[in-house]
Amino acid sequence: MSLHEAKKCKLYKSEFYDLEKNYDKKSKCGCNKLKCSYVKPACDCGKLKCSCAKPACDCGKSKCNCIKPIIKPIYKCEKNCNDTRNLSQCDEPYRICNHGKIKLNVQPPVCLFENPVYERLYAQLYNGILDNSLEVALRNMINANNAAAYNSLLIQIVNIFGTPLGTPSPRITVSQSNGVVIYDTAKGINPLEKNTNTYENWKNGTIHENLNTRVAVLATQLFACGVGYETQFATTTGTNQANVAIRAGKFLNNPGTFRLSVNV
Repeated sequence: MSLHEAKKCKLYKSEFYDLEKNYDKKSKCGCNKLKCSYVKPACDCGKLKCSCAKPACDCGKSKCNCIKPIIKPIYKCEKNCNDTRNLSQCDEPYRICNHGKIKLNVQPPVCLFENPVYERLYAQLYNGILDNSLEVALRNMINANNAAAYNSLLIQIVNIFGTPLGTPSPRITVSQSNGVVIYDTAKGINPLEKNTNTYENWKNGTIHENLNTRVAVLATQLFACGVGYETQFATTTGTNQANVAIRAGKFLNNPGTFRLSVNV
């Protein structure tokens, strides 16, 4: 920036900025480029964006150094090959490796990773479903259609996600593609109660109201991306909960949706 150009600043006022005395000073970021005091702040923190700032991503756009970088999780190939990719940057609604498509045909919205709570819930839920083949397990349980298979998968889910029955947070809910609730770990097991985790209550649809009335769950079935998220007041637990839901399978051909929730 030349002295002549700096003086053209619309907000230039000599009483607040002695340009002649400060022109040769180094900028705060350590480079040798002058940082004009009239540069608009890059974000709400008020810190300035210096032209020497390193680009935030491959697109080449600068990013204010007060913004923490978003670290997106890397997911393993289901066959343990070496081809791993960042799922959030895939060009297709599934990740591809040398062994073909993974079982989870989902593409999370980029904005999901801007919230650290949603990001953590997504990574935990995604890896739990993928690493333990829960899509296949859920489909097999529904096809088996008996109490033994129902109880076996319930125990498996509780152990995988560390969600003890009757505990409001963390909480796993599993619903069929039509929204009928199969499991809700915020509730216990009591054959005498109609809203607890039993095979009979699942078949009667009384464990919980239909979850396709919830934004996060409905989005997994309504859109090809297969991922939904929201923060809402949970009537079951009486608390505000952040929710991330992932469809277990292909768009329009899947056994259901897993949702992970925590109190916030």
